[in-house]
Amino acid sequence: MKKNNFISLTESNILKGVALIFMYIHHMFTYPGMYIDGINYPSLETFVQIFRHPFNPVSIFCFITGYTYVFSKNKTLKQSLKKIFKILIPFWIVMITFMIIGILTNTYNFSIGNFILESLSLKRTIMCFCWYIYFYVIVMITMPFISKVSEKMNATQNVLVLLFIPVTIFYALKGIFFNNDIIVDILNNLIRFYPTVIAGYLVSKYDVFNKLESINIKERYRLILCFFVLVSSFLLKYLVPYVGYGTISTRRHLFDLTMNLDIVYAPLFIYSFIKLARLFNAKLYIPLIKIGKLSMLMWFTHCLFFNCSKEIFMPILYAPGNAILVLIWAIILNYAMAFLFNIVTSRLVKLIK
Repeated sequence: MKKNNFISLTESNILKGVALIFMYIHHMFTYPGMYIDGINYPSLETFVQIFRHPFNPVSIFCFITGYTYVFSKNKTLKQSLKKIFKILIPFWIVMITFMIIGILTNTYNFSIGNFILESLSLKRTIMCFCWYIYFYVIVMITMPFISKVSEKMNATQNVLVLLFIPVTIFYALKGIFFNNDIIVDILNNLIRFYPTVIAGYLVSKYDVFNKLESINIKERYRLILCFFVLVSSFLLKYLVPYVGYGTISTRRHLFDLTMNLDIVYAPLFIYSFIKLARLFNAKLYIPLIKIGKLSMLMWFTHCLFFNCSKEIFMPILYAPGNAILVLIWAIILNYAMAFLFNIVTSRLVKLIK
């Protein structure tokens, strides 16, 4: 990465590792409707819902996607398609593997139509937590256009145009396609998370993190402030997750336009976290770095324990009983699965030049 990149590759992997663990906590302990009989953690449901509110784990991945796009050498559609297939290939391999397991265990009804929808994450019987796939495809296809448009505007115009116009368009489309569940699902996730991608892009484009570093303030005061931001973000995100900025009317619907404030919380959290993380020996983060490097595959693999085959595999995941031990076991188990998948997928991805 370029020298002016505030977030190093190692720190990016640490962030991904943290986000992945937060995602596991959220998925494993706050969806009682997904549990099979005999598994329940009611005392954790409220706690985890509050705990995850400083930022949605997905927002970290969204922010990093936008942030790192600035450093792409070729901001072209061709390059975006390469990035898309570098994620789709591992996704398809894991999906097909789990689909075969579902067929062999009589827990999945295969059809060509289902296969096509599953392969684009538009139906998620197999890869139940992977809506991000279609989201990432849309992001990568649109980012070359966003990059070109942004070059013609100043910072203020970029913030106003690139953050608010896409969300407003998504709301308008939602009003048009309100009867189509698949399209509404896509638009809801774009409304919620697309601005965070743009926020990451703009923070990187205008070198905001390094400019914060250049502010003349004693480092110890900066670190105290970072700690305050980190802690207060828990409360602020919980109390004020969205902000309204108007209304839009379609033939059948009137929408209150809202902006997900992860566009603010995500960069504040990431900057503060990195500053505080640099206080400690890098060796402490080796486990997080390893998890971060395989975070995408670990995101995919944990679907096995919650998908159509969960009656078979969920008891394995929750076997330790104690919530902390279950989390540790989940990380170990999914890391092992991701490691094995990576042996195959990494070789195939390398073929994309």
